[in-house]
Parts: sequence; structure tokens; C-alpha cells
Amino acid sequence: VVGCVRRLSRGIGWRERETQKAGVGAAHDGAFDGGGSAGTRLVRRGKQGKGFGKFVMSWGRRAADGGVVFRGIDRVVGSLTSAFGRAMFFSHGWGDCDAWMSYIINWKSDIVSKCRSSSNANICSSSIHTDLDHDLEISWSPAPIRRLLPRSTPAFFREGSFISPVAKQMSPHLNSNSSSLPLSLPKECFTARFVLASPTETLHSSTPFVVLLAGTGEQAYSRRLRSIAEPLLKDGVGAIILENAYYGRRKPRGQFGSKLHRVSDLLALGHSTVEEATMLLRWLYRNGCERLCVSGMSQGGLHAAMAASLLPHPVAVVPAFAPESASFVFTRGVLGRNCDWNKLSLDLPHCSSGTPPSSTSKAQTPMQQMERVLELTDIRSFPPPQHPQRAVIIAAHYDQYVSPVCADIWRQHWPWAEVRWVHAGHVTGILCHAHAVCNAIRDALQ
Repeated sequence: VVGCVRRLSRGIGWRERETQKAGVGAAHDGAFDGGGSAGTRLVRRGKQGKGFGKFVMSWGRRAADGGVVFRGIDRVVGSLTSAFGRAMFFSHGWGDCDAWMSYIINWKSDIVSKCRSSSNANICSSSIHTDLDHDLEISWSPAPIRRLLPRSTPAFFREGSFISPVAKQMSPHLNSNSSSLPLSLPKECFTARFVLASPTETLHSSTPFVVLLAGTGEQAYSRRLRSIAEPLLKDGVGAIILENAYYGRRKPRGQFGSKLHRVSDLLALGHSTVEEATMLLRWLYRNGCERLCVSGMSQGGLHAAMAASLLPHPVAVVPAFAPESASFVFTRGVLGRNCDWNKLSLDLPHCSSGTPPSSTSKAQTPMQQMERVLELTDIRSFPPPQHPQRAVIIAAHYDQYVSPVCADIWRQHWPWAEVRWVHAGHVTGILCHAHAVCNAIRDALQ
């Protein structure tokens, strides 16, 4: 299936590349075999192939104007996941929404109040992270992933682990706010794991690094390692690939794939990822690496933007195919079909709105309640990063997983950020346009 999608993208993506090459000029027109323009050469390349591949690419070119193929792939993938999946999102109900919302609201309120109380952005950001200045205690071990890359790739791999800062902060929070419900974080999620892929055996201040965060369903390191880290390593850019809570070896017992049991698990996953990514970026900075970037696709892109907005030092950020919040994704987006709305309807009276527990109000429908809860994930509730001009946002023209006005919201909140469009949908963008993410990371690190 992935091979067919990639062949289809090569057949359709000619229009995007033609647009990018249109301004090359007449001096470059004869640089291709047989003469003609750069766009003409790309069209001929799309016609190559035999049998089924040739048919798919020619059909894709005819349907490219309306984006029918890309929208259809997004919807079909979402429908297949819903129809044939062994589980659905939030099959155990809402969970400890009140406790996690209260915790996150207080956490974000503390950040906003510190920012508003100081006119100096550097002082503001430094005051936010005074509690994170302690050294990160990392346990290292050999990373058994060298076989995933060609031996010619110049890279040294190590796997690290540390106790998640969320696990450390849970006890002090419960002691200071005993009236709230106990926060629940599975014990499997306590230990954060990551792979450090470096072009040199030791860290050097001249080596740029990117922290790559996982999108929905990325259970291991392999996809990010092959599609993004490997091309960057050849250019001398190191990478840290973080394993999200609730995924991979951090997946709780009984959870199938990426289908979280409770809505509160989604809040816990996002908060843990942001805190852990922030810790890793600060650890790199304290070890002399000043050219830093954080990036991710889909859900990982939103988490990357949150982490970049909470750092006291400049860091580049590349969110790719990322929503402005998780609200649209799990209500009106494609993933909304994979939610167990029947269970959420039965469990609705036990969950309050997106306000502190003391001022709860019952939502009329579970979808309205979901929107209120996931308002906490809106990027507009986070301060802009220190240097938004080092932000490159990648969006897809025919994305069916995120809001159609998502790019406009990103542009309004980060007015100096660059927005790059690709001729794809959400699924085809993630599978077939990793090179666009690599190019954006290289440009942002300049």
C-alpha cells in the first residue's frame, strides 16, 4: 500500500515541483536532456514506468486539479482504520479529565502570568524554567538500530532513558492540591526513552541537532530515523528521536496500537511529550549545542510548537501537517470516526468542561465536551517562540485530518513564520514528503 501511495504521489507531485521551478528562467531551460523547461522534464519523469504504476500515475495527474485522490486517500485510510480496527479511541470513557485539566490549566496560567509580569522576553522565559535547571540524569545503552540504516551513513547511535519530569511533578502537585482527583499516569510511561543519532562520536558545539517528535501511531524510531534523520545525518545534522508516552515500549498494558483508552490519556500524552522534549533541548543547549531545532509531523508538529514556545533560548521549529489544536482532529476530522462516542455519551456526566472543577458545567453532547476539553491543546494559548522567524510551517493543500483554516491560524499567531505548501493530503504528505521536512529543517537551522 505504501509503495502504491508513493508511486501515486510521484505521478501527482509533478505540479507542485513545476510551480517551484517555474521561476528558474530561460538560462536553465536547456539544462535538461532533450531541451525544454524544468517542468516539462518533471512531467516526462512522471510518465515513466509500466503496467499498474503507469496507470496510477497517469490517473493521478488527471485528478490532481481537484485533489480528489489526496482527499480520498485520507478518508479511505480513516474509514479502514475505523472499520477494521480492533479498538477505538477512548473506549474506556473520559478518565480523570478534571484532574489533568486542572493541572494543565494551572501550569499554563503560571507560564502566562510570568510572561505578562515581565516586559523582557528573556527574563520571562528564564523564570518559566527555573524548576527545570537541574541536570538531566540519563542512562545510556547501545542502540540496536544501526541495521536500519546503510553502513555508509556517518552516524553514531546511543539509546538514552530518564525519568519523565511529569512523573516527578505528580507527587508535589497532589500534595499542594489535595482537593483534585489523583492524576493517573501508567507506570510504563514513567521512563522516557530516546535515540541519539550523531554524525560524531561526541557532542560538538558546531553540530546542529533536531529533536523529532512522534505523530499519532508512531510506535518506534524506524520511520523518523529512515525518512528524516538519515538524510540529515549525511549533511552533518544530528537527531534525537523521542519515544512518546503511551507508544512503543511505553504503551500501557491492554492498549491496542495508538488507540488511547481515555480522553485524559491524550492530555497526559501531550503534556509528557512537551515536557520531555523541552528537557532534551535544554540538555543539548547546556552541552554546548546552540543550533537546535524541534520538529514533528501531525500530532508531533503541534507538540514541537508547544515545546519551542516554552524555551528560554532561540530554537528553530518545523511543524509539518500539524493541527492548531487536537479539537478539530477528534471531533470533525477523520479521526473523529474512530472515537467511541457511545461510551463517551454514557460517561458524559462524570466529566466537566474545560474549566477548573470548581466551576463545572455539563456539556450537551460528547462532541461539545470533547471540544471544550481539547481547547487546552490550542497553540494560541501558548506564547510565541523566542524567534518565530526561524519557524517553517509545512501544510498540505488537501489535508482531511486538520482544520482547513489551520494554516491561517498558525500564520496569525506566528506572523513571522514561513508557511510552505505541498500538493498532498495528510497521509500522502507524511508518507511521501519527508524530503520537504528535511529541507525545512536545514533552512531553519541556517
